[in-house]
Amino acid sequence: MTFVAPPGYQPIYSPRIPYTGPIYGGLRNGMSIYFQGRVDEQTTRFHVMLQCGEAENSDIALFFNPRFDGWDKVVFNSRQGDNWDSEEHTRDMPFVLGEAFEMVIMVTAEGYQLKVNGREFFTLPHRIPLERVCSMNISGDVSIQTINIIGGGNPGGQGGNPGGQGGYPGGQGGYPGGQGGYPGGQGGYPGGEGGYPGGQGGYPGGEGGYPGGQGGYPGGEGGYPGGEGGYPGGQGGMGVSTGS
Repeated sequence: MTFVAPPGYQPIYSPRIPYTGPIYGGLRNGMSIYFQGRVDEQTTRFHVMLQCGEAENSDIALFFNPRFDGWDKVVFNSRQGDNWDSEEHTRDMPFVLGEAFEMVIMVTAEGYQLKVNGREFFTLPHRIPLERVCSMNISGDVSIQTINIIGGGNPGGQGGNPGGQGGYPGGQGGYPGGQGGYPGGQGGYPGGEGGYPGGQGGYPGGEGGYPGGQGGYPGGEGGYPGGEGGYPGGQGGMGVSTGS
């Protein structure tokens, strides 16, 4: 079966970072955003934000920020009316310096469920109404090869693209022939559950994702690039006020 991207959801290839772009039609329950990328060997940190607009001061529904600072961690938060909400974080770093990764943000009724290299990673409950989310921002020390927005009410299926429920043709929640993912597999790429061919949750022949083990991002103290202790645009930061 030939893959054909649905209207408004054509894959984005090798976007220039920093990247800001629309999510056509907004987000809805059952949609997923799929990323293929590579962590730079000298990475300090990067972020992915799902926003309620493309302006710098837009509210942020999901703020995802891996940091390498000797105490590797991934920070999650949201921002409303220029004020940051309560931060959540984990020191379970799923990325490896200098290596490729795949990441999926799945939109559920409960919140944003993240998988990295086929492995369940973290869920941030909804803090901002889902129907307000309409754009995405990626910035920092990361290279992105592909962004795919999957599912979400295009013609021909329930909640998705032609012929499938919640996803691409022929599959429930994903690409052709599979439930929740790419052809032939449940939740991922062909032949495997949750990941790439031949393995559960990752690349061929292995459990848990891309070859190479677990690691993290390189880092510095504080928050986003150039800010003290927090989010983009603090003192000397990236132009977004911390609100603190």
